[in-house]
Amino acid sequence: MLEGKVYLPGRELRLLALAAWLVLCPSGQEAGWAWSGPPVPEYLAGKGLKPDAAPIEIADAFLGAPYREDGTLDENGRFTLFEHPDRVFPTPGLNCSGLVLAISRFLLGRNFTLAESQRDRLGDSGPDSPLGRNWDYGWDLILNLTDHASRRVIMPDGHDRTLESATALTMRGFDLQDGSAWPAVLRRIKPENTYLATFSRPSGRVKAGIVHHHVAVLLADGRDGVWMYQTTHTSTRVIRFNLNSAPGLALFRESFRPIGGGRIMLLIIEAAAGRSVPVRRGRAGFRPSPAGSGWTIPEETESNGE
Repeated sequence: MLEGKVYLPGRELRLLALAAWLVLCPSGQEAGWAWSGPPVPEYLAGKGLKPDAAPIEIADAFLGAPYREDGTLDENGRFTLFEHPDRVFPTPGLNCSGLVLAISRFLLGRNFTLAESQRDRLGDSGPDSPLGRNWDYGWDLILNLTDHASRRVIMPDGHDRTLESATALTMRGFDLQDGSAWPAVLRRIKPENTYLATFSRPSGRVKAGIVHHHVAVLLADGRDGVWMYQTTHTSTRVIRFNLNSAPGLALFRESFRPIGGGRIMLLIIEAAAGRSVPVRRGRAGFRPSPAGSGWTIPEETESNGE
């Protein structure tokens, strides 16, 4: 032993380092990152949802979950309602906003509260707003959920858009019926990131003139599939489209064809994952598309249609 120094053999030194690591990281997560996502409800656990799974596998666990008007999952893992969070249901049920919120908690690694997700960002859609109540709900939701992530707007031209000065009126994305826009958009959807989308259409019911009426999640599976997860009262459950297939994209566009004029716009926000993302293949089987088509066709048909 050197004078004035304390010598620790290799084994003791390693044990001491391990003890210090356990004190600093009691959750067992890697230093610098700790899981702060939501508890997993029994319903989703039964469908195989694991917080450390690949994004596609997490989203797939929600497939088939029943639609419920105003239905959501709160930060405590309980099925409830946005407007009445005191009501708790023993059975699952989500609307489109509840689905996007629930999936985003796992993919972005942050246990958003209901209040955080519903924040009226610009103070222009509250109960007494002259523009109308909740007219920009979908826009507020996807920006609230990506506030803490590195994010960007996905547009067909590939140019960056500034979100800091944007509003739900000025930042609406692209016309989802524009067939020429989709190849460029789909090329920008990467397996390691999460993509949240808001749909907006003209409306004479609010003074704003438009409503952001629907939201969805887009994920790439790393095997040429780009899946949009959503739920509506007509689908009655959580479904998905493969937008990177000719039949899937056609069905999606047909499901959201404008009624009564005007265009339905789609704003897609890319958010970097808030956790270490294992990129693995999704569980859906694929068969080759017709020669030269450049598309892949999912064997599952339940994921198509609104």
